[in-house]
Amino acid sequence: LELKNFEEAGIILKDLLKNFGKERNIIKLEIEQYEINPQGRNIPLGYKKMMLSDPSDNDSIKKFIMFMKLSVDLNNKQSINDYIDIWNLYLEAFMNDPDAYNELSNVYLMVNEYDKAAFCLEELLLHSPNDYKVLNKLGDIYTSKNNPEDARTAIKFYSRSVLINPTPRAFFGIQNCASIISKKEKKLDDKTKKLVNISKKELSKMYDNSPFKSFDVNK
Repeated sequence: LELKNFEEAGIILKDLLKNFGKERNIIKLEIEQYEINPQGRNIPLGYKKMMLSDPSDNDSIKKFIMFMKLSVDLNNKQSINDYIDIWNLYLEAFMNDPDAYNELSNVYLMVNEYDKAAFCLEELLLHSPNDYKVLNKLGDIYTSKNNPEDARTAIKFYSRSVLINPTPRAFFGIQNCASIISKKEKKLDDKTKKLVNISKKELSKMYDNSPFKSFDVNK
């Protein structure tokens, strides 16, 4: 299936069904085959049947909910809220699922529910404390509030991020937060000044090593 050799996958699945019958793992493989190569099959219905036959099968439930996203009307607040409610119900039963928190955070960001998105991402960090992308997203959320207190929180996330994987996004984030603090309070503490200087130096190094260094944007 991963190699998209559907013919060979189909032959193997037929042998599995013939020798072992409709066992759950085999049915899942069959659904996954049609997920990659639909052939007119109702894939959500397949996962729904799996879900109803075993309410503890969180993988099938999760995939069924993900397929529901295809029918969400992004211009309809009720449609989006219904999708959010389903994920929250899922998390009541499977509260340690990082995929659910990740998806829910993305949906909350789409509807500008920044505090709820941040909560989901902080839960996600409990599972993946070294995920620099999550740390950067949290930094971006707190930065967007545009006040010194939240900017300081954002700097903490960006600083953790650069220790794991130094990226321009995190360094620019630190500078942006410092600008927010400076505009409101007219000064920066020594620690923040030091972080700003480090970020400037690191960004300069990145630019010097960039393949776009000599790129003329005017041409």
